[in-house]
Amino acid sequence: MIVPAETEAIILIVRHGETDINAAGILGGCRTNVPLNAQGHDQARRVAALIASLQKEGKLFISSLHSSDLIRAVETAGYFSTELNLPIEQHPDLREIDWGDAEGHPFTFRHQNWGPEEARITEQFPERTHRWDYLPAIPNAEKYSALLQRTTENLRKIAEANLGKTVLVVSHGRVIKTLIGHLLDLEEKQIPYPQNCGITIVRYSLNGSFQFLEIQNL
Repeated sequence: MIVPAETEAIILIVRHGETDINAAGILGGCRTNVPLNAQGHDQARRVAALIASLQKEGKLFISSLHSSDLIRAVETAGYFSTELNLPIEQHPDLREIDWGDAEGHPFTFRHQNWGPEEARITEQFPERTHRWDYLPAIPNAEKYSALLQRTTENLRKIAEANLGKTVLVVSHGRVIKTLIGHLLDLEEKQIPYPQNCGITIVRYSLNGSFQFLEIQNL
């Protein structure tokens, strides 16, 4: 059991359960508001039961439950709400990235259309933090730096309202991947990526810093 100090908060960030677009390899961002599929409901049910079991055994205590307001996240959070008897606090700033003109298309569509431009940007800007001001290179897409800023600001507010406690947050794959990449200062292909309903554990300290602890997949 990870017990936060009075000046810290532990954040369990759960990636939502599987959707049909996940299964089909389609880019679904903040404008693609789809529900869980049968597999996603099963994943959410199992991980919520696991967290509830740990709490009953005294190994964990969740003080509050937070979620992106997209349907797939809210449905996933619903299982935790039932198991833990907690209301869901919805946050628009925890939504998935906006994939712009690639939204709703297969992953291969992105690479075919903007792969060369993203490779050029990667070569031009060797420093990852600077490069994220320009990626993804998809027209009308949200940049990784903007995604990181809006989500970490929201997570910071949640954490500072729950110092000395452990909170559970349901969000999205690219949100979590971007946070991990930032905290570990990793390049894209090196970033560990949680599966649907995988749990990423992060510590927040009152000095404003986040620390990546681990990923636990089902």
